[in-house]
Amino acid sequence: MIPTLLDSRLHDDSRAVAPLVGAILLLGFLVIGLSLYQAQIVPQQNSETEFEHFEDTQNELIELSDDISMVGEFNRARYPTVKLGTNYQTRTIAINSPPPAGLIQTSDAYPINISNGGELKAQPQTRFIEYRPGYNELDIGSTWYEHSLLYLDDRENGGGISVIQDQELVDNGQVTITALQNPFEETGTSRLTIEIYPKNDFTESDIPDEGELNVTVPTRLDADEYWNQTLEDAGDTYQGVNDSAHKENEIHAIELIVDAEDLQVNTVGIQTAPDENQVANIITSTDENGETGITELPPEADEGSGEYFNNNFDSNVMWDEDDLIGDDGEVEYDEEDESLSLFTAGDVDVDDMEFDELGNDLRVFTVGDVTASEIEVDEPDGEVLFETGGDVDVDDMVFDELGDDLGVFTDGDVTTNEIEVDESDGDVLFYTQGDFTVEEELKIEEVEGDIHIYVGGEVDIGDIDFDDNDGDVILYDDTDYGDLENEEDRREPDLEEFPQ
Repeated sequence: MIPTLLDSRLHDDSRAVAPLVGAILLLGFLVIGLSLYQAQIVPQQNSETEFEHFEDTQNELIELSDDISMVGEFNRARYPTVKLGTNYQTRTIAINSPPPAGLIQTSDAYPINISNGGELKAQPQTRFIEYRPGYNELDIGSTWYEHSLLYLDDRENGGGISVIQDQELVDNGQVTITALQNPFEETGTSRLTIEIYPKNDFTESDIPDEGELNVTVPTRLDADEYWNQTLEDAGDTYQGVNDSAHKENEIHAIELIVDAEDLQVNTVGIQTAPDENQVANIITSTDENGETGITELPPEADEGSGEYFNNNFDSNVMWDEDDLIGDDGEVEYDEEDESLSLFTAGDVDVDDMEFDELGNDLRVFTVGDVTASEIEVDEPDGEVLFETGGDVDVDDMVFDELGDDLGVFTDGDVTTNEIEVDESDGDVLFYTQGDFTVEEELKIEEVEGDIHIYVGGEVDIGDIDFDDNDGDVILYDDTDYGDLENEEDRREPDLEEFPQ
């Protein structure tokens, strides 16, 4: 058969081949590109998300550690939060691994032994806290809390420990123990509130108040891993680590010798009050009915007034003498690095109280009334706490650039011309059992946390200026708060939920 012109044209027509080949090549490049994106870019971005969460969690665990110590020392519940896990960024064409959940739990209970002359005097139980992330990309060990010490433990992966926050168990011959009790375990990706409660039944002392005491404290770390180097300057207080004190090979015991007057012990519970042989030798003030009150004072306050500075009591420091109050009637502390507490079993009547650039916590405790022209706290790094058993009558109260929580707790009435809080990295708490009167202005600005207010009596406020606050305004009980009730983001929980 002779080919026709039409047959020739059909055999020679290749116009559809080039676009088809191009489409196949383009699809191939797309598949390769998506494969590389899934195999390299997605894991890299997810690991960055995990690392950011890891850093945030370390900071939150530091706050948890600090709150445990505060609850033990000042017998007030606290409610730190920890974000257990995280979520990856949303993707439309790539596939994510499941959101990494985290686990937080307490360990088994181990005894703290306190002996005098070979006789066991007290044996409170304590637990460690473990936070274990469940990351998909990063291989990171657990973070552990024990006796104020916070560290990352990577020994299971062939590494060592990395200290996040050093111990405060032994300091300058003093031993401070906060036993942590109650079993607890939670896992997930959401933010978890961890409730820390103080010992709920107080006795004058569960521990001998004189003589030399032998104390053993459980630990997961042996002498060479941490304690020898850390406590090498502790003198006779530190006696070493006993590796055979517990049946479990990974649990050791720090052995300490301390004078009874230099030992401070308290017990806290996680999620509920402690209930595993709780012990304390920190005294909390009580009213005439034996009820534990707002105001807590050290035993030395029974003698009058004094100063608690750098973990040392000085009962000779008096509010009405020149060594604490100058000739001009002012209480003034400036640029102190250590924690500072002032206490008195009576009234305070001064011109001004000024605290400037304190590097740590500030606490002022009074059983009686406080009368002053001005209270001013400027740029403290730590928590600021005023606790008063009587009335507060102060012309102006100014708190500026606070590095942590501010708490003003009053058993009586509060009367002032003006209260100003300008910038706070934590919460702001006003707790008044009596009337709350601000004649001119209540001004609270740029607070990162929540603003908690409870008034048991009547509320009378001139002007209210709440501006640029990140948290909620939380009003407690069924009090008539007047114009405060017009604030946005307001909640009304029960008084029992007021953070202590």
